[in-house]
Amino acid sequence: MKLTKLMMPVLFVLLCISLLIVSCDDGSTDPAADDPPTDTDEPDVIPPPENLMGTIALANGESAIMDIQFDDMAGGVRSTTVGVSGTIRYDEKNYIVGGLYDYSIGAIDIFAKHEVSGMKFIFSGIYTKGDGFSGTVILYESDGVTQNTSGTFSAIEADDDERSGIKFYTGIFGGDACGVWNGTLTTTEFYGNYAHYGDSSISRKFSMDRLETELTMNIHEENASGIGTISDDGSYISGYWGVSGDHGYWNGMLVDSNYDTPKLNDDSPLGLIANTSLQAIENIYSIGEGILEDSDPTVTGLDFTNSTDDAMVVIINNFTEPVTGLNVTGQMVVVYDADGDDDDTEFDISILIDSDVSGLETSSYSEGTGLTITFEGSSTISLYVDVTWNENTGVFTSGLGGTTQWKLNTDSVLSSVQLIYN
Repeated sequence: MKLTKLMMPVLFVLLCISLLIVSCDDGSTDPAADDPPTDTDEPDVIPPPENLMGTIALANGESAIMDIQFDDMAGGVRSTTVGVSGTIRYDEKNYIVGGLYDYSIGAIDIFAKHEVSGMKFIFSGIYTKGDGFSGTVILYESDGVTQNTSGTFSAIEADDDERSGIKFYTGIFGGDACGVWNGTLTTTEFYGNYAHYGDSSISRKFSMDRLETELTMNIHEENASGIGTISDDGSYISGYWGVSGDHGYWNGMLVDSNYDTPKLNDDSPLGLIANTSLQAIENIYSIGEGILEDSDPTVTGLDFTNSTDDAMVVIINNFTEPVTGLNVTGQMVVVYDADGDDDDTEFDISILIDSDVSGLETSSYSEGTGLTITFEGSSTISLYVDVTWNENTGVFTSGLGGTTQWKLNTDSVLSSVQLIYN
């Protein structure tokens, strides 16, 4: 069939339309080239809190308080960092904080330096909204290379209105393990960290729920159990802990307005002295167990002998227990499986402290000079103990002399010791 000249222009137009349709409908889902691009360069923002307040636990047996602030995020600026400032209070000295917070990833890169000595804390951790700031810290000497000590830290968020209601407690724990135990107290929680004495690699954080004056372990990195009691005047906290078969006691003192820990002395609350002396006693006989069982070298100021298969006599001469800081002189007897029932023998312990530990099997309790405790500043107090308690249950019964007592000078403080088991 021949096409007329009139039809050819019409077919040409139809062919062009067909080609245009085929070229556009090729199955591709790509957007048109002139579609506007999606804006993906806005960072994920984790705004900084107004303040982070918390504690530091160091393996050298000391504590520090953290109080840091953040600059405002600059509106309309693409930079994701803001300045960090504040103070670390350590050894009754201020260490000035400097560094940056990257609010795109929640990373806080800070240090704290003492301007006179040149010593410097370097922090490594992460901030998570709602969980606060926690991690590890190293304290360097003035050369910036030599490590003085290390430990862990934890800090909670606080706005300016909440600052006055937050309290810091710095303290220690003793028993089957010993070291530093610190916490920050709010209306609902006691949140903190600890470091084993001499070994910062065994350091953890914890959280305890607060109900008025009672504390109960909530979060612990080793799934430990723990309880605590806040003293009536709020000046100290004491408690009991257990993890992986180990048990012990902890206590913390409320810091003063300078964030310094008050010095323990004979004017301190008797309950606090009682609980601290309990820690010192168990730490001392734990040292003795190591010497007697493992033939460790003799510790200067301590002499341990086995009086019977189940008992240990400890002669203490001007010995400063490193964790509690108590300097003690005197004698004590430690008897295991004191009730003779052969059940839980590792937990049934009787302690007798008086002036004469001879004749263990027939010893009758007579108050003598007791265990002399010397505090910093040379004030002293005498401790007398005649008690058996089960470390597993916290139950106190009569000791070797047939009585149940824990006395500082003439004051009975057994009830204060019992409080930590609650």
